[in-house]
Amino acid sequence: MAAHSAYWRGQLAEGHTTFFGPVGDPAGVWGMALVRGSAAEVAEWCRADPAVRSGVCTFDVLPGLAPVTIL
Repeated sequence: MAAHSAYWRGQLAEGHTTFFGPVGDPAGVWGMALVRGSAAEVAEWCRADPAVRSGVCTFDVLPGLAPVTIL
C-alpha cells in the first residue's frame, strides 16, 4: 500500500488528480480519487497503480455529472 500511496502522490504532483484517499465505509474501507482526464487516460493511470497491478485493488472509472470547481 506504500507504493500505491506513493503512486497517487505522484499523480497529484503531476496535476492528474486533485484528491485521493481512503473512504471510511462501514462495509469496508476503500479508496477514491478525483482525477482529471479522459476515461481512457484515467483507466490507464489506474491500471498502472502498483496495488492494481499486484491484484490487491481493483478500480472503477465513473464520470462526473457536473463541472467541478477547485477552490
